[in-house]
Amino acid sequence: MKKRIFFVSILLIMSILFSGCNGFKRVEDKDNVGKGKLERPSSDRDKIIIPLTKLNTLDPLENNNFNYYNFSKLMYEGLFEFDKNLKVKPLLVDNYSIEDDGKKITLELKKDIYWHNGDKLTTEDIDFTIKTIKNLNKESIYKNSILSALGSFRYFNIKSFIKTNIIDENKIELYFDNIYSNNLEALTFPIVNKDSYSELEDEYTPIGTGPYKYKKYNTSNGVELIKNDRYWNGEVNIPRILGRIFQDEDLIVKAFEDGRTDFVNITGVDGEKYKKDSNTRILEYTSSEYEFLGYNFKNKILNGEKGEEIRKAIYYGINRQEIIGEVYLGHATQVDTPIHPDSYLTNGVTNIYGHNIEKAKDILKDSGFDSVDSDGILKDNLGRRLSFRLLTNSSNRHRMKAAEIIKENLKDIGIEILLEYPPVDIDSLDNEKIDEEWKILNKTIKDGKYDIALLGWELSLIQDLSFMFHSSFKYSGSNFIKYNDNIMDNLLEGAYINSQEDKKKAYEGIQNYIMEELPYGSLYFTNKSLLSRDNIKGPLEPTFFNLYRGLEKCMILE
Repeated sequence: MKKRIFFVSILLIMSILFSGCNGFKRVEDKDNVGKGKLERPSSDRDKIIIPLTKLNTLDPLENNNFNYYNFSKLMYEGLFEFDKNLKVKPLLVDNYSIEDDGKKITLELKKDIYWHNGDKLTTEDIDFTIKTIKNLNKESIYKNSILSALGSFRYFNIKSFIKTNIIDENKIELYFDNIYSNNLEALTFPIVNKDSYSELEDEYTPIGTGPYKYKKYNTSNGVELIKNDRYWNGEVNIPRILGRIFQDEDLIVKAFEDGRTDFVNITGVDGEKYKKDSNTRILEYTSSEYEFLGYNFKNKILNGEKGEEIRKAIYYGINRQEIIGEVYLGHATQVDTPIHPDSYLTNGVTNIYGHNIEKAKDILKDSGFDSVDSDGILKDNLGRRLSFRLLTNSSNRHRMKAAEIIKENLKDIGIEILLEYPPVDIDSLDNEKIDEEWKILNKTIKDGKYDIALLGWELSLIQDLSFMFHSSFKYSGSNFIKYNDNIMDNLLEGAYINSQEDKKKAYEGIQNYIMEELPYGSLYFTNKSLLSRDNIKGPLEPTFFNLYRGLEKCMILE
């Protein structure tokens, strides 16, 4: 299950979770790391253990650790949060209004919400948190999420993008310096307590409004939490939580199997090992990891007069369900666009391109490719063969297997696929070799010496597809296929609105045009699984942006 994730250097600013153009997924796959059989831990109805990796700070605003990001949500809450459909809804906010095309937002806080230290939550805490984020010197998950949410088309300076005006202890006005999209989405960062906040890491004590309170921390035992008896949003059932620190993700898997932690987050494929274990509860969810084919728009066939038809034929020719079944053992979700399948923005018809060999052949014939070479590959009356170089990273076994299936699928419709990738000895991979592989791959992409690229993005929770499709991103690296279309540019800019209902309508237009143009061939989102002890019962609903969603309502049973 071992997975190392990195991001391509040619791209824009990235973040661990949220960045709109997070970069190609650079992954090393290792098989059979987990045993798939658990040691039953001694029953402890008082405490559960959540795995963490080495922490540099307990401050959620400065944090860059993905495990602590999820853990900290048990202590901290934001003005708004995302629901299971990735739609923003109020959390600490009771009422709000949006004026002046989103440049002014007035917030009224819920009353009688208290910090863990007994202080009442007020708008002074909101004002302080916003100013703290604006002045952060370090890169962090939440700082980068704001950059991703607001920084696509407008000049953006995080130090001046928002001003506050406190009306009273429950009401505050927020003034943005420009018209942005995703203003509410940008307000999902955790609110910190004004009077107890310290920028000194060794003096920072977490104080939030969430269901669990910080008790103590040390490097040997980890971070201990106790339930917040004064929690505003209902009874908290599990009395104690320990965030135990492990050296890396592999050791977390081993610790779960040995009974030293109650949870582990793994790929859906790796979850297969635990299906028959009665001590394990498998909670599968769709990750933010999106796999796709990127077509090089410098290729005269793929972007010529019949380019759109050729891309459609390729899409019809690929059996994505075969790939999902054979490579991912069913643990991926097929899509036709880069919109997360759980999102309220999906238009409900994003799976129209099923595997259809006859339709693919008809499209190619109508496009003038009706002659056949001796090897079965189609060509047109100019003698141009349908032969394309497919580039991927050989350190990712899943992509390599998918590439082989794609090659065989397309051969059935008369298209030749030449697999090209930096040579890597998969059995002797190390960071240095993977670094070298990605340097070669990056240069190949930058030089345009490929026809189709099989790669992946870790897509943003805060939806904005501009980095992939807008022509202005051709030179920054993220629109690496060099796609340029005025209609698409206008559609993306037209989605730069704050009303969620209007945004949904705008994204329906974007998705319809993506499915018509097919500049990228969307394949699937891969699935992940949160493994839990079977004696932890209740409404635990993990998502890629909140692994322990609903944990405060769960119970530990015998």
